[in-house]
Amino acid sequence: MKFKDRRDAGQQLADRLSEYREEPGLLVIGLPRGGVPVALEIATALRGELDVMLVRKIGLPWHPELAAGAVASGGTQIFNEDVIEGSGVTDSQLQPVIDRELKELNAVSTCFVATGNQWTPLVAMLLSLMMALPPGQP
Repeated sequence: MKFKDRRDAGQQLADRLSEYREEPGLLVIGLPRGGVPVALEIATALRGELDVMLVRKIGLPWHPELAAGAVASGGTQIFNEDVIEGSGVTDSQLQPVIDRELKELNAVSTCFVATGNQWTPLVAMLLSLMMALPPGQP
């Protein structure tokens, strides 16, 4: 499948998932940054609920774009053992990165606690934009 943008991707994927339209309890989860616009289109087309799972990549200290793992809403942590073993990174080297990403994840999620965790499409899009900002930016 080829997509012209994320909105188009969500619409095309929703077409392929049409058998789930109006399925009771249907929940579509989007991951910021790019997954939220896709999930929004799917949830709208299938008449399901939209939720967002906040996720932050854990990059290697000396190569931040290389994912050694990720932290997610609710405290979930997942690690890529191949990257960790292959890079030789130690727990003590990785822990400051984990701590920083957890702090950033908590800061972003705190912005939405006041809404009672009601993820409206507008809130979901704003969240997606906020997750795109470098750490420490408002």
